[in-house]
Amino acid sequence: MPSLWEEFYGGERPHGFWYFYPTAQLSTAEIKSKYLRRYMPHESLKKHKRFGYQIDEHKGTVQAIHTATGISIYFKSYAQPPTNLQAATLSGIFGDEEMPKRIIDELNFRGAAQDHFYYRNCFTATQGQEYLRRTIEEVGERENFVDAFKRQISMYDCLKYADGTDSQIWTREKIEEAKIACTSNAEVQRRIYGKFVVSDNLKFHGFDHKKNTCEGHMIPKNWLIYSGLDWGSGGRKGHPSAIVFIGVSPDFKKGRVFLSWRGDGVSTTQGDVVAKYVELSKKFTITESAYDYSASDIGMIASRNGISISRANKNRDASVELINTLFKNGQLKIYVGEGYEENDKLIGEVATCLSNGSKLNDDMIDALRYGVTLVPWQFQILDDEIEVITTSNVRKLSDREHFWKYGYKGSELWDSDGINEELSDYMEMYDEYGM
Repeated sequence: MPSLWEEFYGGERPHGFWYFYPTAQLSTAEIKSKYLRRYMPHESLKKHKRFGYQIDEHKGTVQAIHTATGISIYFKSYAQPPTNLQAATLSGIFGDEEMPKRIIDELNFRGAAQDHFYYRNCFTATQGQEYLRRTIEEVGERENFVDAFKRQISMYDCLKYADGTDSQIWTREKIEEAKIACTSNAEVQRRIYGKFVVSDNLKFHGFDHKKNTCEGHMIPKNWLIYSGLDWGSGGRKGHPSAIVFIGVSPDFKKGRVFLSWRGDGVSTTQGDVVAKYVELSKKFTITESAYDYSASDIGMIASRNGISISRANKNRDASVELINTLFKNGQLKIYVGEGYEENDKLIGEVATCLSNGSKLNDDMIDALRYGVTLVPWQFQILDDEIEVITTSNVRKLSDREHFWKYGYKGSELWDSDGINEELSDYMEMYDEYGM
């Protein structure tokens, strides 16, 4: 009788599996304290022709487990650079906690040549990576891994086993104790209910995915363009360089991040950053740009090439407060969708940067800060918001809602002139604001 593996792989043995842990030390501790003690065969069975296995260990770190059936399980860490993950052909990859975006593409390619390939990642959302948020929270065009089996598991889902019997580990009393141990509501949502929630100690607490992102489209011709440049040496160990472009309405009430770039893994000189800036901005006219003046060569190189660029305002606290205000007011939005994938990196930074000094990265944030502080923003209530809250216009708003939701019948806009006027108003708003 053929084994399960022979049936599944058509008689061929799988090449092997990779298990990923945040660090090699953690994987070794897990293997020795849990798997070898509780799940792996002991004593004489270790050399059994079917159940036997051999541990590949180097300097106290478990590298792999090779089984008698021909299956090998290799243990990797997220600290390894993607270039070290290119040799093997695999049948499955399993990740413990959040798989870093910088290696996810390389890992998925490992299984591209296989007819049957597993990829599994179980995690608690503590880093807030944008590609994982889009995997779990988004539904539709922005969703990642559309065909994957996905579940957000709360502790309450663990009260019973699959056969309906009560859990021997979790009870409602224990869950309540776990709730009390959480230090914030965000922690409760993440740890207890399995929601994709980052810490409530966020630097950009004004940012909201629904309010501050929108589908990308062409910036109106009469809008002004501002940009910020942040240089980094890049490569494997250095911070990457970043450039952010912001389109701003003529009344300085609305801003849209419509173009950005971050040179992940790319070694860059200051001249390279200027060249990239020229490449990205060649199709539109820049109103004003700013750069981090600690990279002094950028200003000199730009000046020699006839590019006008100014020294950035590096007051971090003031610029962060400004960006938070813009986010809260809904004045600043980041374009998303096809053609705007690089902006996802900026969203990931904004959504995870912490105010207590710890951070994942803030390279694009710095470029955003330099660009935003150039704009003479207007913070009075927007015209359309004034119309909503002004008493004299309440009836007009009600008519609009009735017209657009239910048609002309019963609305004061029923006549053709009213309809044409309403359509004209909305088209003017689109032309002026790109909305």
